[in-house]
Amino acid sequence: MLLIRLLLIRRLLVIRLLLVLLSLSLSGGAVGRPGGWQADPLLASHLILTIVPDPSGAL
Repeated sequence: MLLIRLLLIRRLLVIRLLLVLLSLSLSGGAVGRPGGWQADPLLASHLILTIVPDPSGAL
């Protein structure tokens, strides 16, 4: 039971990471181009927490 829960949390964290990378690439990347993620540094984290809530409550 614990192993299944850990695998599920790991899978959600991987999905969250992929969504962060996708949102950074769509918004201009991490190189500071105008209109990039630096215009709203909380955009990626807010997007990810909205789409994939953290079941462990760590974040």
